[in-house]
Amino acid sequence: MKKLDIQSLEELNEFKSKVKIVDNLYKKTKHYGFIKIYADKVVPLYNQSFYYNYYIIMELGERDWEKEIQLRLVHQRYYSEYELYQIIYQLVKTLSLMQQNNVSHRDIKPANVLIMKGLYKICDFGEATIINGNGVVVQNVRGSQLYMSPILFYAYNHNVSQVMHNTYKSDVYSFGMCVLLAATLSGYTLYDIREILNIQQVTKIIVNKLNNRYSINFINLLLKMLQIDENLRMDFIQLEHYITNFWK
Repeated sequence: MKKLDIQSLEELNEFKSKVKIVDNLYKKTKHYGFIKIYADKVVPLYNQSFYYNYYIIMELGERDWEKEIQLRLVHQRYYSEYELYQIIYQLVKTLSLMQQNNVSHRDIKPANVLIMKGLYKICDFGEATIINGNGVVVQNVRGSQLYMSPILFYAYNHNVSQVMHNTYKSDVYSFGMCVLLAATLSGYTLYDIREILNIQQVTKIIVNKLNNRYSINFINLLLKMLQIDENLRMDFIQLEHYITNFWK
């Protein structure tokens, strides 16, 4: 059960709309990658003006992906390439279904992925929004700094509140940073490439970090997600097609 302390009707309606997005995704697709929401309830606090408690009953995860990565780091238990392919395939399928249903998550990071009996599920839709069209929009900068796409990170660092970008492709970059963290078990690599805007330099750093443990095919897949130029980066639907053919 998640309990939210809400201070205004506007804020309450915003949270309820996020819950509805998740609920509709699961009911429409029946896909395991979405969290099941069993019930939600608003409790007004009559002793205060415009205050509410909002309760959400949902599936309980064993742990999130960030904690899993931390546990593996403690025991120096690196993911095999096959394990990472399985995780990538599960999450890309889920995120592709979101795109097909015009939903962008906008805050993809390991802490927002829950693990349940070997299944990886997208959670925390607090920044999610409905996107119509091809995904190119002018939006306020959203997301966690370490995982932001280059165009969003640049805007954030230069105090630009709004930016035009492809929100699905920005999410793909964020997902690529998650995979890089899982492959290295180290946030230092993410910081190493965070402010580099030259794909050749990024490639050199990633190859040096991963080539002793993973194949060039895996590294190339990762680099496709971490392409600096948004125009050259795939969205999730394209990435799903690429991975499906890659598996074949």
